[in-house]
Amino acid sequence: MEKPGLAHAEWDKLTGVMIHRPGVEMFFGLLDPYAFLYERAFSMDEAIYEHHELEHVLSQSGAKVLRFKRVAVEIAKANPALFNEAREEAKRIVKFEGPKDQTTVASREFRKNVEELDAETIFNITGGYGGAHCMTCLLNRSG
Repeated sequence: MEKPGLAHAEWDKLTGVMIHRPGVEMFFGLLDPYAFLYERAFSMDEAIYEHHELEHVLSQSGAKVLRFKRVAVEIAKANPALFNEAREEAKRIVKFEGPKDQTTVASREFRKNVEELDAETIFNITGGYGGAHCMTCLLNRSG
């Protein structure tokens, strides 16, 4: 039985791929490339252009191209319990630095306001609940 998302070999025809378009995480990564596992600083504009070109080539080759962010936001909207977990992750990972009185207020306000944030904003904060990494992952290959 053929399972979607299962790759049998790298030479099989690529029929589907999920990509994550570079976004805000790339901007923050460029502030300190080494800490974000980049080899060096680079042009964000050129990287985004190259990624769009890759997406276009994949699509033109017949592969179904899904965007991770779009899929994750749709799933979050359809699954309130999962969306709530993502909100809790946002509360856990967002930290404020500076004078204690200001960070206390900022933290309290963020925790209150996070309930009003939409799925796309929560995605941007959490990096899709899996970390802020630009990725391309294989969905399906068929021979």
